Amino acid sequence: MASDDVEDRATTESARTTLKRASAGNGPVCPTMLIQDVLLRYPETWKVFVAHQLPCPRCMASTYETISQLASMLGVDLAVFLADLNASVTAVSPDDGRWPVGSAPGKN
Repeated sequence: MASDDVEDRATTESARTTLKRASAGNGPVCPTMLIQDVLLRYPETWKVFVAHQLPCPRCMASTYETISQLASMLGVDLAVFLADLNASVTAVSPDDGRWPVGSAPGKN
């Protein structure tokens, strides 16, 4: 087996482990969400992007890139970034009260 194959497999395995660890959180923002969707649904997360010195809120890629892709491309620790995003959301609305009572998807 070639050395490159081993390195590629190790990198992929590391990415899966990081994604799994980051997905284990209980917050409303998850790694597979589009950046734009996060910013539209949770405008308070803007400050987290700024604090991490990320240009994403103004970038066209925010319409098709996920939080996970962003972290991978820019070398951001996904678990830390996701924790910060979710902390900003829960600090504003711990019960995600953005929907009228009884109308939130999945909540009856």
